[in-house]
Amino acid sequence: MKKTRAFRVFALATVGAIVNAQSPDQRRIVGKWSGTGTFFNAELHQRVGALTFEASFDAKSSGAGRIGAARLEQVRVESRQDHIEIKAKLAGTVANDPRLEKDHVVFVITSVSDSTMQGEFHLKSNGVFDPRMREGRMTLRRVQ
Repeated sequence: MKKTRAFRVFALATVGAIVNAQSPDQRRIVGKWSGTGTFFNAELHQRVGALTFEASFDAKSSGAGRIGAARLEQVRVESRQDHIEIKAKLAGTVANDPRLEKDHVVFVITSVSDSTMQGEFHLKSNGVFDPRMREGRMTLRRVQ
């Protein structure tokens, strides 16, 4: 009997954690943002340095901006189970390194407050799967 009760408590706690693991509120990203990002790959980060980010998002789940020297086009914002996903095509080159000749970017936003947005960026050669994806961490601050 004690094992059954312990299992029920564990199961309820697990379900509660899953239900509470909600996506950050997509409406909180509406506005203008700027910041920097660093590559997870230390050698690439040392060679290229920090990337600059500028972005603006509207209430219609779209936006515009820049990552490095590339312009964001066809921006789409979507809520996922535990994050906000922003997908865009890139016009131009992010930085002067052949490993960064990518034409897509995905932002995985895991935290949004009134003043700060944090997450990862994934530079890709297509909109689906890229085994040579370049990824890193970014922090953006709301521009007033």
